[in-house]
Amino acid sequence: MFVSSPWKKGEVREVWEALERVNARHGKILRELAELGVRIVDIEQIRRLIRQGDYELSIHAQQERLEEDLDVVQIEEALLSGEILEQYPNDPRGESCRVVGYAGTKPVHVVIGWARRSAASRTLRTITVYMPKPPRWPDPQTRGERP
Repeated sequence: MFVSSPWKKGEVREVWEALERVNARHGKILRELAELGVRIVDIEQIRRLIRQGDYELSIHAQQERLEEDLDVVQIEEALLSGEILEQYPNDPRGESCRVVGYAGTKPVHVVIGWARRSAASRTLRTITVYMPKPPRWPDPQTRGERP
């Protein structure tokens, strides 16, 4: 298969090596923050765990998805296509984040975090899920006023 590229042969290697350095620094920063007790939920980690089916839905998320007429496949689609909208590193229940993604054309917000199984074990848990609507969310990425 032939893939055209705007870069010359040597430039592709330079770009690839630069990306590897950035990824290595990103991983190092996340490890250093974790050592300091600061955890940041990473969208790539979320996507990997969703693809592996290595997550759980809370009872609340189950209730909310039924009220919004969303199925689990749509929630997975939103998480796999989504981006982190807000981080909550100091949540007393554990670090979490709000992801905005799309299930087809439907905007979906998913609050996702870590459920502790033991001191050394944790599981990715969907805390809640809903479709953002005005006035609370004028658009899927912008928080508005509380009703």
